[in-house]
Amino acid sequence: MIEIVDTGSKYLTVVSCDTCHRPIKSELRGIVAWENESGSPRFYHKGACDPHSETLSLELGMFLDMVARTYGARGRS
Repeated sequence: MIEIVDTGSKYLTVVSCDTCHRPIKSELRGIVAWENESGSPRFYHKGACDPHSETLSLELGMFLDMVARTYGARGRS
């Protein structure tokens, strides 16, 4: 799950793992994966929680940068 939190002074991107439901605290520790091109993205801790069953995946940082370019700037947590 991805959530944008307004802290009053900036926006923070909070991403939770779809397996363990804990926050992914570093973009380097997360991946985004899809079962197919039309499926919803799922977020995982890289290695530990990733079921490796999805056919498409992307590093979390790259995904968040693409979202920022599409929808506007993002804050880093």
